[in-house]
Amino acid sequence: TEHDVLKYVGSIISPEMQTPKVLWVKNNLPDVWHKIKHIFQLPDFLTFKSTGSLKRSLCCLLCKCNYICCEANATKGHWPQDLFDQINLSDLAADDYRKIGNPEDVAVCGEPVGSLSESAALELGLPNSVIVASGLIDAYAGVV
Repeated sequence: TEHDVLKYVGSIISPEMQTPKVLWVKNNLPDVWHKIKHIFQLPDFLTFKSTGSLKRSLCCLLCKCNYICCEANATKGHWPQDLFDQINLSDLAADDYRKIGNPEDVAVCGEPVGSLSESAALELGLPNSVIVASGLIDAYAGVV
């Protein structure tokens, strides 16, 4: 495909990115595919497990998931649905992209996502008043 999203990723989508992995699971493990409720990058999985929030990190979405961001407003991006349609991932749009992250529920790095859930607080030995912030992918976190 000659999709516009390629201009953001060096003209080719690396197999390490989320889209090729998701497509592989859908094509090769259909029983698993139909059971998947959410697909996360690690930082978003950690905030989900610690808060229960489905809010996604803008860093993860942009750097790993082929999310397209509006240059005028970083938090107003969108999924490349036309690309998903071309590669047999149209169903990712179901329920406002709940499986991969609703574009209305995106956090910039360091933005509070929520407080520790009761179960996470208990497991970690921390008060549930601890605020959990949106994370970064490892390569970017290493720079910070």
